[in-house]
Amino acid sequence: MDTYSCVAATEDRARIMEFFMTHDDEAEMLIQSPYIRAKLQIMCDAVRRYFDTAGWGTPRWERLL
Repeated sequence: MDTYSCVAATEDRARIMEFFMTHDDEAEMLIQSPYIRAKLQIMCDAVRRYFDTAGWGTPRWERLL
């Protein structure tokens, strides 16, 4: 992602979610990477599994999956 995301694995995951939640242009570019797509899918699955998302529809960060 960027140099800050290299600080720790948790920062890497946080930066991926941040970009998909707030940076449309970068998100469209990032989703082209199969590794980033796989990480985002894992995080989205975890959110769906551990939070009540019944009324959410399709969240912004899932729209490119």
